[in-house]
Amino acid sequence: MRSLFRVALAQLNCFVGDCAGNARRVMEALARADRAGAGFLVTPELALTGYPPEDLLLRRDFLAENRRALGAVLRASRRHPGIAAAVGFVDGEPGALYDAAALVRGGRMLAVYHKQCLPNYGVFDERRYFTPGTRPPVTVVDGVPLGLSICEDLWHPEGSVSRALGGARLVASLNASPYEAGKIRVRERLLGPQTARWCAPLAYVNLVGGQDELVFDGQSLALDARGRVVYRARPFAEDFAIVDLRRSGGTAARRPLPIPEEVYGALVLGVRDYAIKNGFPGAVVGLSGGVDSALTACLAADALGSGAVTGISMP
Repeated sequence: MRSLFRVALAQLNCFVGDCAGNARRVMEALARADRAGAGFLVTPELALTGYPPEDLLLRRDFLAENRRALGAVLRASRRHPGIAAAVGFVDGEPGALYDAAALVRGGRMLAVYHKQCLPNYGVFDERRYFTPGTRPPVTVVDGVPLGLSICEDLWHPEGSVSRALGGARLVASLNASPYEAGKIRVRERLLGPQTARWCAPLAYVNLVGGQDELVFDGQSLALDARGRVVYRARPFAEDFAIVDLRRSGGTAARRPLPIPEEVYGALVLGVRDYAIKNGFPGAVVGLSGGVDSALTACLAADALGSGAVTGISMP
């Protein structure tokens, strides 16, 4: 078997509700990771349903579509028997639903992990839909204790999940962590000490894209066993990388963007995905001659292309 430590990070822009389309994105990443010789693929949180699915979770037909999407990924994994994949999906039935990660390989389900820490503050409302998991986060694959976590689990450094991950030799974290200014620095300050305490490298994969009022910035990370960042994915764009996490050498990671550039990138992505995911052909901008409408027009043009933006001079 290939080394689990040669990890593919698939930073995907998943569409809420498009389970079949999201499954295709995951399967394309799986095939790409296989061609690159990776032994392990990590995808974002709830990659198959998109995040946040919210009241779609109250529909049985949607839950069934989510299970069919997982079945399609499971069948596709038969064509890539040398690689294991951690795939985000919804497990369970109405009344007992779980934000879950399936570990699949060669057409088999090796393990399923259920998110244990459900955020219910700010933009999060997960306790309305999900039940906290109780399954252990560490499973053994090819003799390697492999840890799985989902987003909020790692925001509690002294919590039971983080303590249990101390027995892993490699940790994968599936995330849908929304953007706010400077968030990448907050994540790194949180994850570095935990990773060093586990003495195990971490593959942290974050969702990217706009969803209504939320923007997910991507900026996925790989940290070595000393807690040092060895890879940062692109901000505000899909990305794919192969990282060898057995090594603990120096870092060649790109630097985070300056805050003004970071905020502008978030605005462009939010506008672009709001238009694309709602099927809007373009935008109309009222221009007053002032800086506010000028900046709005610039954002719209960068997001949608100048040919899709109509400017109207206001009286």
